[in-house]
Amino acid sequence: MKKETLEEVAERLFKKFQLENPIVPNSYIRPFKLGVIYGAKLQAEQDKNKYSEEEVLKLLNKFSHRDGIAEEENLTLRWFEQFKKK
Repeated sequence: MKKETLEEVAERLFKKFQLENPIVPNSYIRPFKLGVIYGAKLQAEQDKNKYSEEEVLKLLNKFSHRDGIAEEENLTLRWFEQFKKK
């Protein structure tokens, strides 16, 4: 299966959008495509700056043990599981 470029994805999404909203003129394709491409690139850049779950747990363990907050690793893990976004 061939990978789509961002431009191809944007064009496919615009065609789908037009089917759902027939009054949208073809002249809207350029700003729509630019928005899709910009949004995808922005999302990819933001994803680079996120910590993995493993990295967060290591940091929590390090600081909770250093400060005497958690006496056991399980406490940190339970706390993390309670508050992480799912």
